[in-house]
Amino acid sequence: MTAAQTPAIHVQSLAKSYKKLEVLRGVEFDVARGSIFALLGSNGAGKTTVVKILSTLLKADAGTASVNGFDVVAQAAEVREAISLTGQTRTETRAESGDLLANILLGCWRGQPRRRYQSLGQA
Repeated sequence: MTAAQTPAIHVQSLAKSYKKLEVLRGVEFDVARGSIFALLGSNGAGKTTVVKILSTLLKADAGTASVNGFDVVAQAAEVREAISLTGQTRTETRAESGDLLANILLGCWRGQPRRRYQSLGQA
């Protein structure tokens, strides 16, 4: 299978439980590259759990999943890079986490959003 044929997301027999509560059992799907995919379900169906597993924030109890050809367990760093996921620890300050830089670049630091918005309208 070539890279173009490899699904963007591949999930096979995914399972996850919290104590005795089984939230995922045998979840399987593929998402073709370049397609639009919606993960739908009722409240408590496991949608958030699947997304957390795919983004390497939670480990599945069973099954496999890959994102952009990278295994979410064995190649977690590559998955995070492929989806542009960055973390933030409790010890980081806003400035250290990049929020300060983002706010400065957007011109929103210290109550400047309205002025920045108005200047963009004049550009």
